[in-house]
Amino acid sequence: MTAPLFSSRRGTAPARSARRVLVAGGAGFVGSHLSARLVAEGVNVVCADTLAGGTARIAPLLREPLFELVEHDVTRPMTLAGRIDAVVNLAAPAAAAAGAPHPDPVAAFRTTVCGTMALLDLAAAKGARFLQGSSSEVYGAAMIAPQPEDYHGEVDPGGPRAAFEEAPRAAETLVQEYRRARGVDTRIARIFDTYGPGMAPGGPGPLGRMLDRALIRGEIALPSGTRETVALAHVSDIVEGLARLLAAPPHAWRPVNLGHPDEMALDRLARIVAGATGAALRPVAETARNGPARRIVADITMAGRLLDWRPRVAPEAGLPPVIAGLAAGLGRMPEAARRAS
Repeated sequence: MTAPLFSSRRGTAPARSARRVLVAGGAGFVGSHLSARLVAEGVNVVCADTLAGGTARIAPLLREPLFELVEHDVTRPMTLAGRIDAVVNLAAPAAAAAGAPHPDPVAAFRTTVCGTMALLDLAAAKGARFLQGSSSEVYGAAMIAPQPEDYHGEVDPGGPRAAFEEAPRAAETLVQEYRRARGVDTRIARIFDTYGPGMAPGGPGPLGRMLDRALIRGEIALPSGTRETVALAHVSDIVEGLARLLAAPPHAWRPVNLGHPDEMALDRLARIVAGATGAALRPVAETARNGPARRIVADITMAGRLLDWRPRVAPEAGLPPVIAGLAAGLGRMPEAARRAS
């Protein structure tokens, strides 16, 4: 029997193997953690990345003999000498800062769609397994929560976020067509909101907004009267899910949600952030929104059944040390953050 590319259980470290895996976007947030996991398991990793975000996240890996860095834009065709056993596509466009528009949604769309096609071509040429790092954005302005994989979402192709909702949907279509028409052994992981060491401090969504205010202004809004929620998964849990999905049998080709099922109200998140940073809580009444409140939370029933996976890191345990690390990196280390670290 061929040895799996990954171990399917956390904490095992097999001996060095001849396996070779391409991780596109391997210098990014999730990609760097996955690359480290692979190297620790004795797998040869080729990291393909534009390095637009620098190399800080992969600095420890640059000294590893099993790690190879290739500066490459995935929208261009890629050729690699030698065997490739698996291609993992985590080359997602960088998110805009909290509250800010993305500087180039056309380029972001191109990265997701054209990059996926180029990497699928490489996987087909190499006879490699392909894992697509998709996104909860495929569900758009979801009308049901939690979102199961057979929910087709609510996406306006002409809306302001269409480039980020339609692109992963189009990419998933490509993955399925390469499986059906060209016989590529494919997997799709729909990754929900993720945090952890190496994350950008001012990302989109409620956590990014709260961190901006807490670390820059020293205060944080304690919202009331809002039905908006957030569900946050630690990156270690997401990487574990990716590992199990890549190691799963060939019938695991349907999309699988990877996210934390613990849906938090925003006042709960605000108290966690304030406790980790020492920021003052300022009660505010949220203005009622037009339409339904945003509730993006994964139904992980399929991941549990197919992969025997569910997140292990609770937000109250995982968020404070991550937030404290961000505060220290920005030179803002309140007393509460020191205690949390």
